[in-house]
Amino acid sequence: GLRLPSVTSTRLVLLFSLALVLLYNFATWRALGNLISLQGPHKLAFFASFGLFLWAAITLLLTLVSFRWTLKPVLSLVALTSAAAAYFMNQYGITIDTVMVQNVFETNPGEAASLFNFKLLGYLLVLGLLPVVLIWRTPVRYRPFFRGLLNKLLVIAACVLVIAVSVGAFYSTYAPIFREEDKLTHFINPTNYLYALGKYAKQSLGIKQHLVIQPIGQDAAMSAQASARE
Repeated sequence: GLRLPSVTSTRLVLLFSLALVLLYNFATWRALGNLISLQGPHKLAFFASFGLFLWAAITLLLTLVSFRWTLKPVLSLVALTSAAAAYFMNQYGITIDTVMVQNVFETNPGEAASLFNFKLLGYLLVLGLLPVVLIWRTPVRYRPFFRGLLNKLLVIAACVLVIAVSVGAFYSTYAPIFREEDKLTHFINPTNYLYALGKYAKQSLGIKQHLVIQPIGQDAAMSAQASARE
C-alpha cells in the first residue's frame, strides 16, 4: 500500500494549512482581488502578505488541536467540510455565514439530495477524501507531552509574529477589508464556517435559555402583584 515518509505534527499542520490557503480558498482570493485598489508590484506584495497571514492564522488554529488523539480526526473533518464549502462558494458565489449554516441544519433530505451532483462529488473526492487518505497514511512523530507543549507555544508565537508583520506592512489596506467583515471574512475557508457554527450554536442555546428564563420572570411579576394587594 501507499506509505508516505513520516513527519512531525508541526510539519503536518504547516502542510495542511498551506493546502487550505492555496487550494480551498479560490473564492477568498477572487474577493480580495475585487476589494483592493493596489496595482503591479504593490498588489503582488499585498497578496504575498495576505497568503502568509492566512497560512499563519490557520496554522495557529490547527496547532491548538495538534495532539496525538485529536490531530488526524480534526484535519480529516476539516478537509471534508472545507471541500464542500469550497464547492458551494466557487460554484454559486456565496459566502458562508450563520444564516447559511442555519439553512444547512434545517435542510430536509430531499432538498439536500437535489444539491448533490458530479461536480460536488469531484470536490469531495479530490479536496476531501484524497487528503484524508494521505493524512491517515502519513506516520506522524509526536514529541513527549511537555516538549510538545513547548513546541506548540513556540509555533503559536511564530504565527502571531508573522500575522503582526504581514498586517503591519499593509495596515491601511487590511483595515477597511476587515472592518466590513461580510466582504471577505465570510469567504475564508475554514474559519468562515467554524465561526458561523459557533455563532449558530450560541444563538440556539440562547433561545433555549430564553425559554427557561421567561416563566421565572412571569412568576416574579405575579408575586409582585400579590404583594401589592397585601
